[in-house]
Amino acid sequence: MILVTGATGTIGASVVSGLIDGGMEFRATTRRDALLGSEQFLVRMDLADRDSVVAALAGVDVVFLNSSQHPEMAAHQAGLIDAAAGTGVRHIVKVSAGSAATGPDKASWVGRAHAAIEARLHASGLGWTVLRPNYFMQNLLGLAPAISGGTLPMALDDHRLALVDARDIAAAATAVLRDPLPHHARAYEMTGPESLTPPTSRMACRPVWDGGSPTSGSPSRNCAPARHVREHPSGSGSTWWSSWSSMLVMSPSAPCRRTWNG
Repeated sequence: MILVTGATGTIGASVVSGLIDGGMEFRATTRRDALLGSEQFLVRMDLADRDSVVAALAGVDVVFLNSSQHPEMAAHQAGLIDAAAGTGVRHIVKVSAGSAATGPDKASWVGRAHAAIEARLHASGLGWTVLRPNYFMQNLLGLAPAISGGTLPMALDDHRLALVDARDIAAAATAVLRDPLPHHARAYEMTGPESLTPPTSRMACRPVWDGGSPTSGSPSRNCAPARHVREHPSGSGSTWWSSWSSMLVMSPSAPCRRTWNG
């Protein structure tokens, strides 16, 4: 039995689809009571609620471990790892972050959190596989309004970034979940096929836009998120902690005068 956490997320939803297509036996977790009963495989689990975690793990052999960026992410995922070690789970497939952004001394709290979770997983005695994806192509969808105005609000300067499609991450995860033993104690860096500069990144991501490219063929300029986003990240449409983490991960760049409306 496979357990899929983060089943309604960008990667998790595609993992669920892959397991269904492969005829695999699995259950998927959600915190949203409104979704329970909509699909037979859905079970309620909240990573902050140990009893619900233990219940969801009953009879599970392999776990897909992924959750949204949250200040308590390290504690939440570590709690599941500890519970899994005591309930008969054999293997955990964890979605982490790229090695360049992950480590105990990294500027990003998300990178430090992922490093702490990986260390906990290594010490758990369980089989493990770590997926370390780069920046998702799908993340640019939230920046569509700014990109349409000619600005890519990311502090990249002329640095290159190998964007990866979240569906490719899910396909790799699904393959490991089906047969985890050959992938024990392996960490896989997951990037796109080419490192691109910001203007070419926008064009490369056209397949993930709904309805095609949101802009004309003119290149977009990139810049750090505007000052009001740095001071009040919640105004960007995402939580303050994820916005702040993204800015810490990106290299420094001159502030942009335009506001971030993504």
